[in-house]
Amino acid sequence: MSESTTEQMIELARTSLENEDLALVDDSRRAVVALESTLARELPEDALLAMVEGDANTSLDDPTDAAARAWLEAILVRLRAVLGAAARA
Repeated sequence: MSESTTEQMIELARTSLENEDLALVDDSRRAVVALESTLARELPEDALLAMVEGDANTSLDDPTDAAARAWLEAILVRLRAVLGAAARA
């Protein structure tokens, strides 16, 4: 997920709320829950790094699980801010 793809995801969540598209809001909420669940569990070494650099296609300056965790947490913060109360529904 490149920076532009991340921005598109955030914008989709924002537009879904504005347009009251409950299905897309629910998809964004589920993404938040899934990411929270992933970050809360114990994972094998380099699993988060593989998720970010492999699955999300994002190169990190610091190729470590800690940096990958920080990157994923930053996305979570942004999605929660956009979704507001819907993120906790």
